[in-house]
Amino acid sequence: MTRWRISGLLLKDFTHGELKDQKWVVISGDKDMNYQEILATTKIWEADKLHYRFIDVKGMAHADASAEPMEEALKWLGL
Repeated sequence: MTRWRISGLLLKDFTHGELKDQKWVVISGDKDMNYQEILATTKIWEADKLHYRFIDVKGMAHADASAEPMEEALKWLGL
């Protein structure tokens, strides 16, 4: 199992237990300082078949998402 961590949680915390059935979405773009880490994390989450979606916005930096990608994320989350 991958030893990936976020905020003190291990990947297994998301693949087993109450977080397993949650949907997760990340909105970011190629100007974000964390972009390469987001791409790496996306591969891990997809490989572990989590309910995860990455919305990649060309030119977006580390900032709040605009209306269009936010609407896409909310629809995917079922909200």
